[in-house]
Amino acid sequence: VTTTTTTTAAGPPPSSLAPTSRSTSCPNPLRVGLLGTSGISKFAVIYPARHQPCTTVVAAVASRDADRAQVFAAQNAIPHWFGDYEAMLASTSIDAVFHAHAHAHTDILYCPRS
Repeated sequence: VTTTTTTTAAGPPPSSLAPTSRSTSCPNPLRVGLLGTSGISKFAVIYPARHQPCTTVVAAVASRDADRAQVFAAQNAIPHWFGDYEAMLASTSIDAVFHAHAHAHTDILYCPRS
């Protein structure tokens, strides 16, 4: 029996970081948007959010390159993607923003929800 596995350049996430199913009993998680497609966002937000679906979900990603945002969203099961930062910031699909940049000094830039 031959098994074929497709991986991205970064490889698949370790099994401990694999996605978990979202619970329908958690109606109001914080919806985070990623400002950028840096790999740091996978370890800082995406993988942890998959283990805390009642509190946090990654709802969107934005990049200056729309194709990059679309591919990143598809690879990470993110429902919304934007080819423009301002469009994501104006979107009603997010509650908070993570600046996905390896050299950022502030991670959460905007979180108006109380």
